[in-house]
Amino acid sequence: MSDKRDLAIDTIATQIINSVTASSNALPFVKTENGIIIKVINVNKYEVSIKGTVYTVPSLVSCAYSEDDVVLIMLLQGDFNNKYIIGKVGGGFNSTRYYYEPLTNGNSTTPELIFYNGDIVMAEVF
Repeated sequence: MSDKRDLAIDTIATQIINSVTASSNALPFVKTENGIIIKVINVNKYEVSIKGTVYTVPSLVSCAYSEDDVVLIMLLQGDFNNKYIIGKVGGGFNSTRYYYEPLTNGNSTTPELIFYNGDIVMAEVF
């Protein structure tokens, strides 16, 4: 009798873990990494070294970056195939700031990412 009960508990626990994992994998999130500008390709596209690997990365905001600038890279869903430069790491008046603000649409609330350069809204990502 104990073996059947243990098997039932293990089966239920496994299903709960699988359900929670599947649900959490579908949740939106943003991961960030620092990168170094290796080459300026054009006005909004750069070659960037991230953790030793060089990628071509578009800039989400209209800021000019130079070689050797350290920039903040936004990875949507943590995916290196879906990445954007969102600002320069460091300071100064011209650095880009960003924050999340809840955006309510109907019955759901999703995060809205807002980028500022100084006091000017540069971009919004829903």
